[in-house]
Amino acid sequence: MDPPQAIQSVAVIGAGPSGLAVARRLLEAGLSVTVFERRAELGGTFVNLSSHHSPGRPLRFYEEAPESGLSRVDLSQTGPLRYGGGQEYINFPSPCYQSLKTNLITPIMSLGDFAHPEGTRLFVPHHHILDYLHIFAREFGITPQVRCSTSVVNLSKLANNCWTVTVEPTGAVEELLVDRISSHYAATEEFNAVVVCNGHYDVPRMPSTPGLDAWTSRWQTSVMHSRYYRDNKPFASKTVLVVGSGVSAFDLGKEVALAAKKVIQAKRSRPADDGREADEKLIEEFTRSTLPENMIQVAEISRFGCTDGITSMADAEVALMDGTSLSGVDFVLLCTGYRYSAPFLRDNSSTGRGETNKTDILSNLISADGSEMRNLHQDIFFIPDPTLAFAGVPQYITTFRIFDFQALAIAAVFGRKATLPTRVEMQAAFARRMATRSSPVTLNFLGSTKELSYIRSIADWINAPEILSAAKAIEKLAQYTKRHAVEICKSRLMEGREHTNEADLLAFERLLDRKMAILSRELSKLQAQGAFGVEIAMERV
Repeated sequence: MDPPQAIQSVAVIGAGPSGLAVARRLLEAGLSVTVFERRAELGGTFVNLSSHHSPGRPLRFYEEAPESGLSRVDLSQTGPLRYGGGQEYINFPSPCYQSLKTNLITPIMSLGDFAHPEGTRLFVPHHHILDYLHIFAREFGITPQVRCSTSVVNLSKLANNCWTVTVEPTGAVEELLVDRISSHYAATEEFNAVVVCNGHYDVPRMPSTPGLDAWTSRWQTSVMHSRYYRDNKPFASKTVLVVGSGVSAFDLGKEVALAAKKVIQAKRSRPADDGREADEKLIEEFTRSTLPENMIQVAEISRFGCTDGITSMADAEVALMDGTSLSGVDFVLLCTGYRYSAPFLRDNSSTGRGETNKTDILSNLISADGSEMRNLHQDIFFIPDPTLAFAGVPQYITTFRIFDFQALAIAAVFGRKATLPTRVEMQAAFARRMATRSSPVTLNFLGSTKELSYIRSIADWINAPEILSAAKAIEKLAQYTKRHAVEICKSRLMEGREHTNEADLLAFERLLDRKMAILSRELSKLQAQGAFGVEIAMERV
């Protein structure tokens, strides 16, 4: 299935890692590329805006600000909001916090064949990755194509088969004019295709736990989503309730514990098949034994207690699923993940230029709760109209490597070096995915084993030299898997500890043995299926 017309110009929304990877491959394919980035600097999640720190952020969000197309912008808080000239401005803070370090090794966090400098450590601070992305953009001629401080607020398909992209300047220091009655600040351009690379670490997922709304109304400066975490200073000498079961809950909980009096992590019991690989679960199992002395884990929260007549959060109770309860909490940190969002596809008033119905696009693209991206062939091409593509949708992946692999696939299709299946075939394949997913929230989850199958299926489909080469490179990264597990466990074991004990070391060895047995079995299955014939080195570490 080829696009209805030759693609010559492409708009890329977002100048984070996935957007830069896509821009590189499209430029190499000879296409005209414009990258729109709403922040004042390229780099996406790795741009740290520490100056925009606020000790607490209310949790009342607009789903979309009508005049600007923003996604779940908090217009009620007073921290970074700026006022001037009778207008309101708001920034776009990144979830990057002061002490953030990579939790994937740097060979995995490389875009394609562009490696980190020789001697780079396996785990590096966020500013190292930001520097790497800037160097990458300069090396491949992307920087001149990036329009920073430019927010895409509307995206529509025209009758002439072009996409119209409406943008607005966000101004210096990430400021966006929200209260715009007129649209004379906006500019509109047309492109043959669009690639959305806006990531999925922007719109906080708010738990629907009974009583939480009442808590945030009563103590709004003492409830915060991890998206707005910057450092542990606001938590000094406090009892902090961390809500969440993922990596961010564990990592931030440990950091908060360095300053807090006590940290309580309330975590849900994960289903047996939640989309993660068994080795990932083993790492989590091991890290539970490395909790700081002032950090404990408890059952999932069933209800935040009634606040009637209670003036202090410390006097309110939190009920848990196991029948027990908590009290004495001074601060709640929600590490509850993020939702997918594409606010520029929301349905605005028609311009009379033959626009398609954007509501249909959005409703067919993102599930109502924001947990799934649907109707995407290989999590990339929008099946009803493949001139709209996405990069960076899958989760539990080797991030940068997969971004580049998807970018190669997009460039191959848009450059007419590869042909998509028919729409009927893509719809049938997607229906099979929906029917076989393990739970309603795991559609876009891969994990280490499914990721190898994912790259193989794309490589078999496109069958181009550059795709096959990239696929082999990703598969060869499996040799780092044990080293990756070793370094993660060692770093978590040693953080905040002056020494280890024999029990910790024995648990560490058991984890590695079990992990390697699982990995060996899965890789053997793939190799038996002829996965490029790549021999995986399983050296002892």
